[in-house]
Amino acid sequence: MKRLPILKWCLIGLLFLVLMLIGLLIAVPLAYLFRTSITNDPKKYWNHFGLYWFTDDSEGWGSTEEIIYLNNWYGVYEIYNYDYEGFKKLSAWKKFWWNYRWSGLRNPHWNFKRKMSPIAGDKHNVHFKINTITPARVTPPGEEPDIDWLNESERGVMFGYFEIEDEKFFRYSHIINFTLFGKRNWLFELGTRHVGQSRYAAKSKFRKVGEEFKILKILQKTKLYIMKNYNLIKKKFVK
Repeated sequence: MKRLPILKWCLIGLLFLVLMLIGLLIAVPLAYLFRTSITNDPKKYWNHFGLYWFTDDSEGWGSTEEIIYLNNWYGVYEIYNYDYEGFKKLSAWKKFWWNYRWSGLRNPHWNFKRKMSPIAGDKHNVHFKINTITPARVTPPGEEPDIDWLNESERGVMFGYFEIEDEKFFRYSHIINFTLFGKRNWLFELGTRHVGQSRYAAKSKFRKVGEEFKILKILQKTKLYIMKNYNLIKKKFVK
């Protein structure tokens, strides 16, 4: 079935939505109460009624155990801009609110998502159903077409299927320009990610188009020129 990857993504997305609601209403506040014991012995997560799955222990980096703890439970490095000392001065209620934002809204049931992550590997049998990307991507001879997400310098719609180790996946991505209190674009993504932490993804983001877009567009055009004229450039500058 050609649409099986989409059906699978929808069913998993529905499961994630249910788990997010459970987390917001019950699991995230309860997990916060058991945060010390979950941190000290996460392998015994069933002793905490499965609350481990509603937490995030993937941010395991930092110069001290305390910083690792603050990143895992509150995402201080991201949503509090690395201000660890300032964060520690917050009231107990505000710390709970930051955890609720991090584990309930920003990264809901993150450990469960990691457990359910799709396989990683090289993509093959890439097949586009829709491809209106501008500027057009150039595929080097002998390589698979590029089905990565659209970047800041691109516009259009991309929808296609691909395989990793004989398992089928899909990606849909678009970036559309519009004008509302200035020039803006709408980024929308559905499908799976296979770089870094593989996961089922859904993303919608509105962005203001500024100077960074102009720079990226120049870089993209430069890249395309080099790829199209590689032999000419090599002959001229490489002896």
